[in-house]
Amino acid sequence: MNLTVSPNVGLLNDHGLSQHRWPLTGSRRVGVVSVVADKIVGMEGQLDAHFQAPVSAPVPVSLRHLVQVPELVSAWEAQVAARRAEAVKIRHLVDYLDRRSAECVGETAIGRAEARKAAVRDAAVVLGASERTTTMVLNVAGFARESLPQM
Repeated sequence: MNLTVSPNVGLLNDHGLSQHRWPLTGSRRVGVVSVVADKIVGMEGQLDAHFQAPVSAPVPVSLRHLVQVPELVSAWEAQVAARRAEAVKIRHLVDYLDRRSAECVGETAIGRAEARKAAVRDAAVVLGASERTTTMVLNVAGFARESLPQM
């Protein structure tokens, strides 16, 4: 495997995928790769002429060998698009839950709980999941939005 050093990314292997260590944890990650014509362009403009399929999302190390198969790359891209759409949907539902909670600020504890329950019920219909699952998903998403750094 040929590796090319890239100043901002780390190492680019012969498939155009980058790997570098996070400064604090030391864990590895695979960089994002995109396509121009019949060549893959790495994050720093590195070209790899033997690929023909587009890859615009990070590909896990264990799946790198599949990047050469156009149908599998298309399936990967569809999966990435579906996950991003799901994330947008959940973000909208968390916003809805927050708005409903803000509307009930002056209410009693029971009134706020009932309003939240109704909002979760509405969100469960949109998600096509149970109210319990929806509550867990929205709680985790709300916690992540408030507690994790924004990218």
